[in-house]
Amino acid sequence: GLTSDDAGQPVIVVPEGDLTSQLGLTIGSTLTLREDGRMHDFEVVGISAAPTVGFNTGAFYVPPNAFGAQPDFSFYVLQTEPDKLNEVLLALTANPLNFTIDISFIDGLLKRFIDQFSAIPTVVGLLSLLAAAVTMANTVSLATLERRRQIGILKAVGLKGNRVLGVMLLENTLIGLLGGVLGIGLSALGVAIATQLGVGEAIPIPREALPVAIALIVASIVIAWIATFLSARPAIAEQVTHILRYE
Repeated sequence: GLTSDDAGQPVIVVPEGDLTSQLGLTIGSTLTLREDGRMHDFEVVGISAAPTVGFNTGAFYVPPNAFGAQPDFSFYVLQTEPDKLNEVLLALTANPLNFTIDISFIDGLLKRFIDQFSAIPTVVGLLSLLAAAVTMANTVSLATLERRRQIGILKAVGLKGNRVLGVMLLENTLIGLLGGVLGIGLSALGVAIATQLGVGEAIPIPREALPVAIALIVASIVIAWIATFLSARPAIAEQVTHILRYE
């Protein structure tokens, strides 16, 4: 009989009967068959039992791909107007031998899938920006509160509250500016190093990103201003005697 190892091999199982006897076929014989004008030689490896009921000459069995034939089908790409898509699909599927696929449906699924994955870095970036803003505001606020004694001394030597607030704003403006520039610079350097180690060719920051970088620097300065104003305002409004009571 035939096994899975016989796939593509020139072997055949012939039926037991008058035709096999007339041809003198036995196991090991060679049988030549014609297929599309081509001759194929097969080795007889088995003889199947004849049917016991009815008139049947039996069947010849060959393994898959024994004739070396390739599937006879072709791929075609058809572009049509969107409003006529259903009519074209209906006309093509009228032939049972045609298998049609609407590529626009698959393209839409892939686009939504890619858009969802593309949104992940944006969400992560926004969360990182929020965390950086909170950290920076907390750092500026703590630094300002720890300088209550200096604020009291400045007021004791005659500086007005607005002047003291201006000094604090100027100092923290420099801190916010330095933090924004260093953050963007280190990020650009990290991207360049990671790209160099990955593909061997650094990708510079595009010029279109320059307004975004400037906006981030301005945002860091604004955050420093807000944190300074909210944290220094109570200390400036407090009386000098209360601030320096335990000094």
